[in-house]
Amino acid sequence: MENNTYSVFKAIADPTRRGIIHKLLENGTGLPINKVVDDFEMTRQAVTKHLKILESAKLVEITKVGREKFCMANPAPIKEMFEWTEQYKAYWG
Repeated sequence: MENNTYSVFKAIADPTRRGIIHKLLENGTGLPINKVVDDFEMTRQAVTKHLKILESAKLVEITKVGREKFCMANPAPIKEMFEWTEQYKAYWG
């Protein structure tokens, strides 16, 4: 597993970040940051901090189109993490 594993686990440990990933995956296309902020009872600055953590874990890609920034989920690191945890399935009760 790549060195990004710790970042992915850290990123998905927070319920707000899991909610952001879920929202982006459900949407299927990029969402403007303002649309992401709408679903969370926190400031834009707080959501942006969460997005930066997700981006550093490569779970979210943020691109600028004109004056607006769009967020798109990248589920590949979660799939990689899931595949890694599968080897321990035999030890789960």
